[in-house]
Amino acid sequence: MNITTHIAIKSPTNEALLAYWRKQAGEITMPSRGDIDPFTDLRDIIGHLFLVDVEPKPLRFRFRLVGTEVVEHVGKDMTGKYLDELVEFDKQYESVMPDYEGVVESHREVTRPVRFMTKDGERYLNYERLLLPLSEDGKTVNMILGACSPLDEA
Repeated sequence: MNITTHIAIKSPTNEALLAYWRKQAGEITMPSRGDIDPFTDLRDIIGHLFLVDVEPKPLRFRFRLVGTEVVEHVGKDMTGKYLDELVEFDKQYESVMPDYEGVVESHREVTRPVRFMTKDGERYLNYERLLLPLSEDGKTVNMILGACSPLDEA
């Protein structure tokens, strides 16, 4: 798996989240969920954030919290849903799943450009997705903090 450790972020929202995550991690590889306070520290970008529970066996990803802007991008609230249950991702599942698995395996951040169709179905919008690992024990990724931020219209 090719995971980039020095990632180039294009979105100012994702730049802010990555800087915050790195600050909260400090000298450790990844912060815990308790180190992250989205309602206070990230309130300016909270609509773009999502929080995913990582279930280890079998490896599955469940959306615990999904920001309003992400819901708007996708056109559906994914809260409580598993990644593999989302019909919208069926065609993209093979490209989406390795990013989530990569975060769990590498304990590192992963970013990728993604595209969503507008609600009217007339055009695609370009977004940048950022996935960041969280760990309660410093060794096992048990949550993923993510953001999906618009780049430009195509």
